[in-house]
Amino acid sequence: MPWLAIPFSDSSTRDRLDASFKVMGIPYLVILDENGKVVTEEGVEFIRDFGVDAYPFTQERIKEIEDEEEKAKREQPLKFVLASRSRDFVISANGNKVSLHAVIKYCGANNI
Repeated sequence: MPWLAIPFSDSSTRDRLDASFKVMGIPYLVILDENGKVVTEEGVEFIRDFGVDAYPFTQERIKEIEDEEEKAKREQPLKFVLASRSRDFVISANGNKVSLHAVIKYCGANNI
């Protein structure tokens, strides 16, 4: 991780931080700016969703990443919305498997 963190072994500092930020469990990550102002208290979710590419964790970078994510969702090919690593088909109303290729061809989607 490219950001600064309190060592887990520093229990007195962790206790003070737990009290200050009302930590209810672990993992828990509060992201602070250079002035100590809270950027987000949902740091764990942020890292899980965006990874270390979100660093440095500024309001501007968060907005930029959220905009990039929204654009990617709007522009992603139908195949990637419907498929998974273990499945390349969908189920029709009568229970039959329909290949994604057939679905995309039927929909007239050009963005496979």
